[in-house]
Amino acid sequence: MKAKVIICTLFVIVSIILVGLIPYLQNANAFSIFDFFNRLLFPHKHEPAGVENITPNNNSSAVVSGKCDQSLWNHVYQSYRLQVVNRCITVSGVVESIRGETDGDSHIRVKLDSQFTKLINSANIQGQFGDLVVEPICQHSVIQPNAFFACINFHQNINIPPIGTHVKVTGSYVLDTWHDKWAEIHPVTSILPMR
Repeated sequence: MKAKVIICTLFVIVSIILVGLIPYLQNANAFSIFDFFNRLLFPHKHEPAGVENITPNNNSSAVVSGKCDQSLWNHVYQSYRLQVVNRCITVSGVVESIRGETDGDSHIRVKLDSQFTKLINSANIQGQFGDLVVEPICQHSVIQPNAFFACINFHQNINIPPIGTHVKVTGSYVLDTWHDKWAEIHPVTSILPMR
């Protein structure tokens, strides 16, 4: 009986390791053992690519008159994939679509108001119908292995207005290097309906 328990335990451990390694073997950007242990041992010791000397505040998603909560970067998986252009920006536009992603984030397309259209690039035009991508983090269950540890014990408390709502969005303006450098606000500090 004891041998069966040991075999079952080993099977579970090997299965968990394989779930993590298979995406890595298929895509070098997907997962690494280094990322696993780095997140496990030092969960808040990394900074997003291109950003230096960010001091996180103690409030997990506080908004103070358009200021960005830099501590949200602690919950962005493999943040080096995001090239920071402006670490805090506020834009406005209309929500065109909302969907959940396997990394736990929400993927929102926002048709920007005319004064912000310069933030859209050719990758947004080709891959996002000309909209800006807006990604509130840790909104859903994470099923993507390389993103699991980013959202452990964290859920961003943010209300997402429905499609068709005119909104004001505040967060970090980045280029996603894993998606042809389309422009995003990621992470998002706030999404507020405009009146």
